[in-house]
Amino acid sequence: MNHREFSLQMSPVASTDESELLPDLLHDIPVEPPSSEHIRNMRMAYELNQTQAAAAVGVTVQTWAAYETTAADGSGCQPSSAIWGLFLLAIGQHPRGRFVKG
Repeated sequence: MNHREFSLQMSPVASTDESELLPDLLHDIPVEPPSSEHIRNMRMAYELNQTQAAAAVGVTVQTWAAYETTAADGSGCQPSSAIWGLFLLAIGQHPRGRFVKG
């Protein structure tokens, strides 16, 4: 089995406490999710199918499909900001973090 090791690297967060060197991942990973159309477009732009996208963030395919669906009344299921942040990390587009091979 080919096993790869990755680590998470986050950009420093401005803090009034200079002794705090590591960012708080609970606050750095979450990113406000976009519309369902944008979620679908991002997934397709990175040539992922719904199964791959769901696996990348640990949800079912049905849940991911719901993220990409908007009802006629404009309502829909949105991923949490943490789930969306994980997806952005997985595709290398997170604004403050990235996975690095280590």
